[in-house]
Amino acid sequence: MNDLRIRRRAQQVTQDGRLKVTLTQFWYLTHTGNHYSEARLPSGKPRRYVWLLVAPVLAGIIAGTLALPVQPGLKWWLAAMACLFVCGMAAKAQDSYTPARSAWASVEPSYASFRAMMRGRWTQVYGALPTGIVDDELYVAPARPAIVPRVALLCS
Repeated sequence: MNDLRIRRRAQQVTQDGRLKVTLTQFWYLTHTGNHYSEARLPSGKPRRYVWLLVAPVLAGIIAGTLALPVQPGLKWWLAAMACLFVCGMAAKAQDSYTPARSAWASVEPSYASFRAMMRGRWTQVYGALPTGIVDDELYVAPARPAIVPRVALLCS
């Protein structure tokens, strides 16, 4: 948000000051972001369950490779490579887990910060709100003249 954008938007919505727009309405017309996210159920397996499954598999791989009838250095190298592969697969499985979250929505800037900016800093710098923008907490609509009926219709 910047001053030029606020002035341009105020001129558009108030038709160069001919219409009155409340500060709340102006906030809705000038917000820069509207974020919404639906509720989501958890998917995949939580991390603790992935590693509970991986630990016995790693133990089996190490025991199996150490029982192979090959050179001792090769046994440890095979065991390390197999463990790295299994750990990589477990890490990949972890990445697919998404925890549950509730729905939420937000508007930027918030009404409180927009109001504070317009009633605070804006009025300090420019002396008043933009032409046509009125503070809905302070604005009193002009009184309309009382309508005097000229004709009465009676039905029986």
